[in-house]
Amino acid sequence: MELLTHKFVRWIIFIAVFLSLAGVFTPVQAELRTALTTVAAHHSSAGYIAGETLAVSVSIEYPESLTALGYQMALPAGWSFVAAAGSRVPPIKPDVGHTGVLDFAWILPPAGPSVFTITLAVPEGCAGIQTLQGTVLFHVGNDNQQKTAALPDPLRVYPLGAGDLDGSGVVDLADAVAGLRGLCGLPAQLGELEGGRVRMADVLLVLRRISE
Repeated sequence: MELLTHKFVRWIIFIAVFLSLAGVFTPVQAELRTALTTVAAHHSSAGYIAGETLAVSVSIEYPESLTALGYQMALPAGWSFVAAAGSRVPPIKPDVGHTGVLDFAWILPPAGPSVFTITLAVPEGCAGIQTLQGTVLFHVGNDNQQKTAALPDPLRVYPLGAGDLDGSGVVDLADAVAGLRGLCGLPAQLGELEGGRVRMADVLLVLRRISE
């Protein structure tokens, strides 16, 4: 009986050591797993107008355990950085006119959430659906850098008014109904349309926008 007890104790010690080496009981890794489930970011914007500026709102939620925090935004070709504003603007930010990937960082992560606005310059001649990709970069303790994508991923930015078939200023189900009625030759409340008539592509754009 005593021999079985010793064997049982040795097995318990072996399992505990194995789990410790595997990181199951490592506080930093447990903290990291918690951070991964609580770091979240969202970004949003209105429609753009070629040759003008566009404001993109960014909101990042995170735990107090973060030791470093940064944010990246990948821009469409030709788009550039103008300014950043808000109560939690990162002190490290791109130079005006920077293109490609914008890098933002806090020397010390402030108490969350961090909410700020990025103003971008849209080039002349820009058309169609454009996409922005945001990524949060962070550290917990001395662990390796982690990252999580801002949602929606990517953020689709439409030309201002795209999909607003009835001219109400809002893209909703009423635009899809108006577009379908127009396609069928039925009376419909339709605003100004390219080419003077509704196309199937217009209706599909509406359905895509209201599904996002």
